[in-house]
Amino acid sequence: MDHDYRARANWRDGDVRVKLLINSPMEDGSRIDRATGLRIAENRIVEVGCRRNGEDIFRVRVSSSVSHNPFFLFDIADVQYGELLDVYWQTQAYEYTEITLVAQQQYDVRA
Repeated sequence: MDHDYRARANWRDGDVRVKLLINSPMEDGSRIDRATGLRIAENRIVEVGCRRNGEDIFRVRVSSSVSHNPFFLFDIADVQYGELLDVYWQTQAYEYTEITLVAQQQYDVRA
């Protein structure tokens, strides 16, 4: 199941600021459901990354201690106006989501 998200890529003077909010419970699998007594299944983002022209700019492993609905903000230098950036994330269940953002002055994507 893909997580809902909001993403924005704002371009200014050759640099892009990417803001990414992912709706995820970030469950680490250690909590017990009080109603059923069963362990709550692990469901969390484990990796976030960004590519430009097919090459990784960065890739981050996300800790299990990150709170639910994580917000990521990162800056990328030397980006041309209108250039495509591929932002992706993966869950511990190997569910993979990739979105393409266009570097422009105001851009907002919601799923």
